Amino acid sequence: MFKLLKSIFLDIILLYRNFLHFNISKIIIYLVSILYAVIMAVSIIVLTLVLFPDIYNWVSINIYSVIENNLFLLLFLFIGFILIYSTFLYNVILFNKLNLYYIEWNKLNISKNNYFNFKLFLIYFKIILLIIWIFILFLIIYLLLLSLILIPIFWWVENVKNIIDINIYNNFSIVSLLIASSLILLYFYLIYRIIFSLIILVNEYEKNGINKISYYIKKSFNITKGFKKVFKFVSVFIFIIILAFPISIPISILNSSFEKISDYISIRKWEERVKKLDYRYKQDLILEFWEDKILLDLYKELNKKRYVIWFLYILNFMFIYGLFEMMFVSFYKRELIKN
Repeated sequence: MFKLLKSIFLDIILLYRNFLHFNISKIIIYLVSILYAVIMAVSIIVLTLVLFPDIYNWVSINIYSVIENNLFLLLFLFIGFILIYSTFLYNVILFNKLNLYYIEWNKLNISKNNYFNFKLFLIYFKIILLIIWIFILFLIIYLLLLSLILIPIFWWVENVKNIIDINIYNNFSIVSLLIASSLILLYFYLIYRIIFSLIILVNEYEKNGINKISYYIKKSFNITKGFKKVFKFVSVFIFIIILAFPISIPISILNSSFEKISDYISIRKWEERVKKLDYRYKQDLILEFWEDKILLDLYKELNKKRYVIWFLYILNFMFIYGLFEMMFVSFYKRELIKN
C-alpha cells in the first residue's frame, strides 16, 4: 500500500515538474469545456422556448413560481442542467490524455489534445449518461421502497408524519437512512467499477480507434475486480483529499464567512429602509449615518475577503485543479493494469 501511495505521489509531482505546460493545458481544457457547456445551454434554451412558447408571458409574472408549479418544465430544466454539466465534464477526457502522457514522462503537444474529437465525445457522453441513468434508477428504487414497503408498514403517510413530528430519531427515519446509505454505497461502488472506462477509452483510442460503449465498461469491470482494489482506491482518494486540504479548507471557511457578512449586510439594509418609515427625519439621519459607518466597515471587510478568496481560487486552479484526474490515471496505471 505504501509503495502504491508513493508511486501515485511521484506521478502527481510530475504535474508540478511540468508546471507551466500543465497550467496552460488546464486553461485551454477549461475554456473548451465551458464552450461545450455553452453550446449545450444554448440548445436547451432554444428547445425550452420551442416546447414552452408561453414562457415569455411567465417571465413577466413570476418565473420561479411558474417553474415550481409546472412539474414537466421543472423536470425538463433539471435534465437540461444535467446535460450541460455532463458536457462540461468532457474535460475529464482531455485531462486523461494529458496525464497519460505525463506518466510516460512525455509532454502532450498542447494543440494535439482531443478538444474537438466528436466521435470520442459521443462515446464519453454515452458513458456519462449511463452513470446518470444508474443514479436515477437508484433514486427510483429508493422512492419505491419508501412508498410501497416502508410507508405501508408504518401505517401510511399521515402516521409517518406524526411519528416524525413526535421524534426525529424514530424507527422510520432510521430504516430510511439505512436504506439510503446502502444504496449510496452501492451506487458509488458501481461508479468506481465504471469510471475507469473513461481512461481506457482515451488510452486505447489512438491504437484501436472507437469501440462500442460496452467494450470499455466490460474492461473497466474486469480490471476493478476484488475488494483489495476498492480498499486501495478509497485509501488513495483520502490521501489526495488530505493533500488538497491546505487550500480547500481556507476557501471553504472564507466562503462561509463571506456569505454570512453578505447576508447580514442585506438584512441591515432592509432594516434601515424600514426604520426610515418609523422615525422622524432627524433621527433617521443620525441612525442612517451611524449605520453607514458600520456598513462601510463591513463592506471593506467583505472586499478584503473577496480578494483573498479569489487569490485562493487562483492557487487552487494552479496547484489543485486536475490533481484528482491524475490520481485516477495513476491508480489505473500503477494498480489496475500493473501486470
